[in-house]
Amino acid sequence: MVDQQNSPPPIGRQERRYELSWTWLSAAMGCHTALEEIGSGYVLRFIDFEKPWPVDDFALNPNQKVPTLVDRSPQQTGMKPTHGPAGHTVVIYQSAAILLYLADNHPESGLIPTLGSAARGHCYQWLFFMAEMLQPSYHMFYYPERHTTQDDAASHQAVQSRAIAWIDDIWQRLDRAVGKGAYFLGDEFSVCDLYMLPMASWNESDRQFASMDGYSNLSRILSNIRSRPSVQRMIAAHTTG
Repeated sequence: MVDQQNSPPPIGRQERRYELSWTWLSAAMGCHTALEEIGSGYVLRFIDFEKPWPVDDFALNPNQKVPTLVDRSPQQTGMKPTHGPAGHTVVIYQSAAILLYLADNHPESGLIPTLGSAARGHCYQWLFFMAEMLQPSYHMFYYPERHTTQDDAASHQAVQSRAIAWIDDIWQRLDRAVGKGAYFLGDEFSVCDLYMLPMASWNESDRQFASMDGYSNLSRILSNIRSRPSVQRMIAAHTTG
């Protein structure tokens, strides 16, 4: 899932409240777009998976994964400051957690439905459904050796074949669930759309997966998502050498 053809572009803004670690075609895509949507200052920190993991980033996220979000000004949101490693104030990792953190701290962005509403409950439901069911299936495909005790090509291919089938089944279920709305939760753009975006991109990056065009509702929603200026800016930043 790492594009070795490109080099990290210089990205950021003058007022840098947030720092987000990222790499090519990763789950950081949705989190980066969220930062564009909320309009708060940020800088991106590129992580090259082909090089030794940076010591500073290991201190922030010992799991050696991206994305990781650093919020340097939580006092501005009314939160009680909690100092983390390397002198940072708040450190969050796991992309779903980052999306919820940003949406909660910037309610004016409208990235999450009103607290206590049925739509909020559905947002949680589908966000965690994708986190528990869809994303792990991609991990099975990309890292089959982690899902079998047999260290041979045939066993790894069997795991990948099962992952491909599961991924297709899950996308089909999601396609039926989302209905005919403009976005995942209906008419309102949300963190569910942002979380889905990277995984749809993974699906399109490998011909072994079923085409997203085959999921008519999701294909329409993805077209709407990708037409947003925030997503276009994110894609441009992630593909510019």
